[in-house]
Amino acid sequence: IYISVDNDYHASLAILLIEQCNLKVEDVTFISHFSLRNTIVPASDFKKIELPGHPLSNGSGYTRVISYVRSILHKRKLRDAFDFRCDDVLIVTTEYQLNNAILAKEMKAAGGRVFVFDEGIGFYLSNSDYCQQQTRLKHKLYLLLYNICLRVAGVPAYAKKGYEGRMFTCIKDS
Repeated sequence: IYISVDNDYHASLAILLIEQCNLKVEDVTFISHFSLRNTIVPASDFKKIELPGHPLSNGSGYTRVISYVRSILHKRKLRDAFDFRCDDVLIVTTEYQLNNAILAKEMKAAGGRVFVFDEGIGFYLSNSDYCQQQTRLKHKLYLLLYNICLRVAGVPAYAKKGYEGRMFTCIKDS
């Protein structure tokens, strides 16, 4: 079982899930993304694979051509770092981390299963009809540009208007 976490809150939820399901430490591998807010997993006894965030995850990465070159190289590194099998499970604690979309696609291609456990009401509010009705033409233009950027970078996700900012990403259901 692979569990992808971005911060200590995600790690706390994942550890609670592990305890409630009576999973053994050796059955779980954390995919831990580098972050100042992610200290629990790196200090734990769990098996872990530590990864940098996706190159397009930093704020202005979309505007830099070098980010797309880095995205292609990053995607290749992710593919090489994991050997998913059909009996593996990937639990994703947020759709916002672009690495999770790539990992979910790789897991599905291997025949494994993917579960998304998002952390709170913000996810549901952003996906609500109310929030989507608030999308103005200006935002639709930005979303179109973001979606083109995600497609060019080979990230199996799409951008939607969020209440916290200009956009957030969702993993494609397929």
